[in-house]
Amino acid sequence: MGQAQCPICYSPLEVRDVTPCFVCGGWPESVARFGSAAVFTEFRLPSGRCLVLCRGCELEEFMVPGGWGYRLAPDEGRPVNALQRVRSVESSCLERDKFCPTCRLRLAFAVLVADNGRT
Repeated sequence: MGQAQCPICYSPLEVRDVTPCFVCGGWPESVARFGSAAVFTEFRLPSGRCLVLCRGCELEEFMVPGGWGYRLAPDEGRPVNALQRVRSVESSCLERDKFCPTCRLRLAFAVLVADNGRT
């Protein structure tokens, strides 16, 4: 966890508890309602990069116009079709990750977004 700044906006990062979801995992409301029965899935993007999504973010971000999926898989009419399911993710406990309070993104996802913008 050596990175100190967000790779998107360069704001200082905070270390916090997160759920496995790359998109909403660092949001306090997601952490507060996290339970071991939550469902998370690892997907591979067309770029070959992997990400973990909760069911809500899979639907909201990869099926709803304007979601992150439309930026990460711009050649797809429906970005959810570009996601290749890899595996179900065990979600028995919270993890630690850095979080950008400005972008409201986990570092794991901010890196993926920043790298996607450079390709």
